[in-house]
Amino acid sequence: MNSTEYDTKYLFFIFQRAISLGVKVILSPTEKVLYENILCSGYFTDKTDPPTLAVATKRPDWILIFLHESQHMEQWSEKLSPKGIELWNRSKIAWDFITEWLDGKEIDDISDHIDIAQHLEIDCEKRTVKILNQMKIPILRYIQNCNSYLLYYPYMKAYRKWYSKPPYDFKELVDMMPEHFLSLRQYKQLPRYYEKFILSIEKEK
Repeated sequence: MNSTEYDTKYLFFIFQRAISLGVKVILSPTEKVLYENILCSGYFTDKTDPPTLAVATKRPDWILIFLHESQHMEQWSEKLSPKGIELWNRSKIAWDFITEWLDGKEIDDISDHIDIAQHLEIDCEKRTVKILNQMKIPILRYIQNCNSYLLYYPYMKAYRKWYSKPPYDFKELVDMMPEHFLSLRQYKQLPRYYEKFILSIEKEK
């Protein structure tokens, strides 16, 4: 995805929006950015002072990732509003429990915590697609990427693992994904074809 004039205008809007919210923006000329000792494509966090929106710009899809992370910023900004949702705060707490669970600690109701974290991502992806539609950018492949990522949550629930390489970086897996968003019930289920593919990748490591 290359930057068009419209893209540039919207990216400028994100910068202006971040400034208005007191958020620091980092466009790193690398393939990964470091977040809490984890290398990733991009992130938004309010754990830093000031909050930070960062993306690695050496990825060909960095603009999509930047748009996605900007929608996490919007989720966070809504919880600052008297009428705002609390999904951001609930997901942040959920991830604290998930991290401890992945490290081996037994956590009560871990399934519920994973569902909350996944729900935040589903909401974020739908917001991002709405922006892409406004920018007149094709969305079907992006939704397939989303589904490859969102379905990792039930895989994590079943196998107590988080990925080392994002699912959306595997073209063969993305090709198998639906071109539409699923229901919340469907996102909680682990498709057999998805499970088999991830297990095959794990065996190759």
